[in-house]
Amino acid sequence: MIIDSLDCDQDIANLSDNVFCVAKETKDLADVIADYSIEKGYKNIGILHSTVDSFMPSVALFYKDRMGANASVQIESYVPGTSDFKTSLMKFANKEAIVFLGYDEIGLAMKQASDLNLNQPKLTIPTVATTPSIQQASKGSIEGIYFSFYFPLEENIVATKFYSDYNQAYGRTPIVSVATDQAYDSAKIVLEKVLPNVKGETKVERLQEKILAVKNIKDYSGVTGNLTMSEDGRIKGILIRLYQLQNLIPVFIQE
Repeated sequence: MIIDSLDCDQDIANLSDNVFCVAKETKDLADVIADYSIEKGYKNIGILHSTVDSFMPSVALFYKDRMGANASVQIESYVPGTSDFKTSLMKFANKEAIVFLGYDEIGLAMKQASDLNLNQPKLTIPTVATTPSIQQASKGSIEGIYFSFYFPLEENIVATKFYSDYNQAYGRTPIVSVATDQAYDSAKIVLEKVLPNVKGETKVERLQEKILAVKNIKDYSGVTGNLTMSEDGRIKGILIRLYQLQNLIPVFIQE
């Protein structure tokens, strides 16, 4: 049995009947900022993304799909190590918003966009908005960016207890909350919903059958939300919402 507790796509869940995701989905990250774009009436958007892996291009494509046929989304990519983004950025001069998707270099891209007076609203995902090296490279240009982000609800008593226990044990809250929270929920699901079923089981076919029973999880109260496992092995219910970076702190934007 393999559990992905960081980030999930349908392709990962479909690798095997023994693969399950207790993790946010790439599509959800893209959908939140796309829905905000639709709400604001943006129809002409530019996206700049890294090609170092498949994650950032996937976010870009999910965003474009969510925007639909009525929007014009121009996608520009860059290779790792790029330091001059001006040619790509100038193609966004008349865009209503710009989506920045990448790693360390993307902070420099934001700085150059500011230098070029490209002051349209900026959109991104947690990887970009909350990374210190990107924030530093942006020289303040990242301030005010809108991004999809995870943080548990204050009224979630499971999350409240987990954070209290974590702080008591380590003297601080989790540094990367989504990774810690998803890992915790993954472990709890295995301990509570899987291991009791397979304890002492020796027959392979029955072991497989009991492991697959994890697909029956519905309305499980986790740190990350009210969780339900779908038939293809992906968890639903992890709370991804819209935030804005204010003084380099994620601030939830009231719906």
